[in-house]
Amino acid sequence: MRNISTIETSLGELIHFRRLEKSMTLDQLSDKVGIHKGYISKLENGAIKVPGFSKILPISLELGISFQDIVEKYIEINPNPEALMEILTEAISKSSPSSLIEKIANKFLESERATTEDSVERLYSFTIGLTDTAYKLTLLQIIIAFADSHSVRPFWAKSLFQYYLLKRDDFEKLRETYEIGKEALPHARFLSPEEQLTFYYKLGAHAYHLGKYSECIDYCKEVVSLEKSDSALKAYATDFISFCYYFIGQFDMAEKYIQMLSKFKFPFIKEKIDFMTAKLNEKKGNVDLAVQQLEKCLENHSYKVTIMDDLLELYLKQKNLNAIEKLFQWEADFVDVEQNNNPALIAEYANYFAKKSEYFELTQDHKQSFHYLLKSIMMFISVDRYREATKCVGMLIDKICNHANVLNEDSEILDKLKMVAAYLKSHKDKFRKGDVA
Repeated sequence: MRNISTIETSLGELIHFRRLEKSMTLDQLSDKVGIHKGYISKLENGAIKVPGFSKILPISLELGISFQDIVEKYIEINPNPEALMEILTEAISKSSPSSLIEKIANKFLESERATTEDSVERLYSFTIGLTDTAYKLTLLQIIIAFADSHSVRPFWAKSLFQYYLLKRDDFEKLRETYEIGKEALPHARFLSPEEQLTFYYKLGAHAYHLGKYSECIDYCKEVVSLEKSDSALKAYATDFISFCYYFIGQFDMAEKYIQMLSKFKFPFIKEKIDFMTAKLNEKKGNVDLAVQQLEKCLENHSYKVTIMDDLLELYLKQKNLNAIEKLFQWEADFVDVEQNNNPALIAEYANYFAKKSEYFELTQDHKQSFHYLLKSIMMFISVDRYREATKCVGMLIDKICNHANVLNEDSEILDKLKMVAAYLKSHKDKFRKGDVA
């Protein structure tokens, strides 16, 4: 008997061939699936050109034909959008491979029985309603490509926006996904007002994390301009702008926006204003006042590592070891950063641990200095902060040159060093590019 997988067959021929393979009569198959044998006979000989999928499916499964095989043949003979949408829903419910989902979705978009815009809109609405991220990403990619080639700009922009929101959760590819988000900028006008606010804010936060402070300012100013109410989102955007101006050395503008922030009435506003005020005082040369203010902030701030990082830097400059040791006691309030989904916060911890490594270097505890520096590097890499990781790797090389004996004495540190080396090797392209913001 011929192998059915090696020959081209019609849907009816495939069913006929499999029935004979199983030595099953029409009556027997009819009894098993509850479909009249006359219908099955007509199906096999091609008399029924476009059979209903609800009848084809049980017949096929009874004969051992895979869901994927039957779908691939069926969508070639029935381009009806309703049928294709039904099959797409069924395919997703059966956890079918993405390759099959792509074929069904492309057939749906190419159907001549609906306008291009209507097809794209319907598939987009269907996709947004899915809970499975992998399928959602697959379908969004299809919509993006199709909408782009057919100049359906509104849904190209909307799909790219949704795709960006999903992809930005991959912390190790934040630079790559940032560029995806920027692609939608020229067409942001096609997004709804609510989508525009979310888009500019998310892109601004993304830029902030990557150290692209001027770009963050631009995006967050769009939020401030678009948002007419004094919402929490507008307040957070204003705070981002203030911090970005601080980091690029425009302290007068940082102060201007922190004053704007003071007009908001949310509970979190005071701690943000107090923190920036302390940072600005340090830049003005009022270091002792800044330290006092930061120490007060430490008692009330939600994420203490942010304050502790600044205090540790100032204490290290002063070589105030007693203050540093007291500061370490606040680590009891640290969150489980490895379970945290905030890359900016993870980077704050990485900064803090790098400075903690400096403290142990100062106190000649080289084992602990290695430990915290390696921890910092791994955390920076985990959130795509290769510029900071590269800087820490330079410090690590110095430590290896000066304190190689520690590696011989501690296998745990050596194991972590090998792990970092493996990371560097697997991400060598990013390090070679220098990770310039």
